[in-house]
Formats: sequence, structure tokens, C-alpha cells
Amino acid sequence: MRDTISWRKDLCKKLRRSDELQQHIVSSLVNADTKVQQRELKRLAQLIADVELGLTLLKEVAPEEPATSVEALLKGYRFPVEQLQSDRNWQLIQNARFYLIKRKGRQWLRVLQEYINLPEIIRIYSLEEARNVPQSIPSSTYPTRLEKIYLPTLLKTPQHRQRKIKLADEGRWYAKISQKGNSPVEVPIDIPKEVANIAPSSVVSLHRTRTKQNPQCSVTREELILAAQEMDDKLSQFGQQENYRNRLENILFQLYDAESDNFQHGDQLTLEGLIHIVGLLNVGKSTCWKF
Repeated sequence: MRDTISWRKDLCKKLRRSDELQQHIVSSLVNADTKVQQRELKRLAQLIADVELGLTLLKEVAPEEPATSVEALLKGYRFPVEQLQSDRNWQLIQNARFYLIKRKGRQWLRVLQEYINLPEIIRIYSLEEARNVPQSIPSSTYPTRLEKIYLPTLLKTPQHRQRKIKLADEGRWYAKISQKGNSPVEVPIDIPKEVANIAPSSVVSLHRTRTKQNPQCSVTREELILAAQEMDDKLSQFGQQENYRNRLENILFQLYDAESDNFQHGDQLTLEGLIHIVGLLNVGKSTCWKF
């Protein structure tokens, strides 16, 4: 996990205390009770901070583009355009994608429209329509937030943080499972003592456990077929019928041969120099490469 919210805490506190934002909440939620108004005040303060961070990213990377273009920047694709050829710009985008992870895609267009509907006195960007180019304007609420909050935030990657996990202990628990079109169903789960004691600590360590040693390993086609058969047998014990063995037997094993620069029939697969690969969808992460 990364700390993606600490950067805006002080800013959100000052926004919540601003008379202008409070008056906007009161006028828009006339009949709401205090708790509802406070929740909306907190939500809008976070929305303002996130949207203005995205607009600041646009101002730094592509100042002539409309506000809607932030959606494209947050997708993570390095499109072959001049603005993204700069390593500095690309790093700003990568950092922003951490902080605005909940504002990607259509979410950006939704929160952008909400931002436009807010009184201009609260904002530091003037924007009448989402397809317009945002323009900087002064604000009496934290007037230096562009220089002191947004720009420094974009220049640094968020730090990792530890997250405490509340583990279920011994006893009966209920898991709520829902399927599309059906109401949620609570499924009972009995956790025995020996299972509850497997993980004594609820803190997930972020320390690196990978070593420089990454020896090769080999597996034969026959071993894979035996493993597939074992999977079928275990699943059948729970009333699930699969055909992993049959599907695997119908796969033709062809291994790459460097000398002929082609694929040839083989019965043994050697994995060597494999690493964890992080990437976007459909970029070939599933492909096994032999280094």
C-alpha cells in the first residue's frame, strides 16, 4: 500500500473551515441535519483537492489541452505525443496516478463537473465547461496551495505505508456473497483454532524478501499432467467437475530453439530468470520468457 491521502489532509482541513464552502453546503442542503452537512463538507473538500491536483498536472504537462484530457493522462498509456516524450512530464503523470487512483476514467468527468458547479471563490481554477482549458484564478482560501501543495506533491512518489489488518479469530463467521441480479447471501464459515493461529501478526511487512538468487527449475509435461489430474480429483470431492487434465493433454508443447530461431516439439519446460512483471492489460505479462 502507498500513502495517497496524507498530502491533502491540511488542505482539506482548511477547506472545511472556510466560510465560503460552509455557506455553499448550507445553501445546497437546506433541510439536511448537521451530520449530513459535515459529511458533504468533507467529501467536497477532498473532491476540490483531487480535481485541482489533476488540473495542476494538466497545467504542467499539457497546458493547452481541455480539462477532460486529465482522464487520458490518468490511463497510464504513454501516447506518442510531444507532451509525453519528456521524462519529467511522464514522471509527474505516474505520481499523479497514485494520488488520483479513485478519480480515473468516468470518475474524473463526474468530479470535474461537480468542481465546475462549485462557487468560483472556493476554487483556484476557472472553468465554465469541462471541455474548456482551465485558467488559474486567485483564492482567499489557502491562496498558496498551488505552490505549496499541488506542485510538490506531483514531484514525489507516495511512500509505502503499513496497513493493519483485522484478522478473523476462532469461531463462526459469515461472509456476504452477492451475484449480479440476486440479493446478497450470508455464507457461514467455521474457523478452527489451528487456522486462526497461522498468522499471529496482523501487520503486513513491506520489507523486501526477494534474494538475488533465482535458480532455474524444470518441469516435464508428464508432471504437469499429473498435477492437473490431482486438481480434477480434489475439485470433484467438492462436487465440482473440471477437465484440467484433458485440456492440458490437448495442448501442443513447443519450445523456442535459439539456434533455429523457431519453435520445436519438447516435453520439458525450463523456467530461468523469471521476474514479477507489472503492467497494463493485454501487454503480454502472461508470456514466459527464457532469459
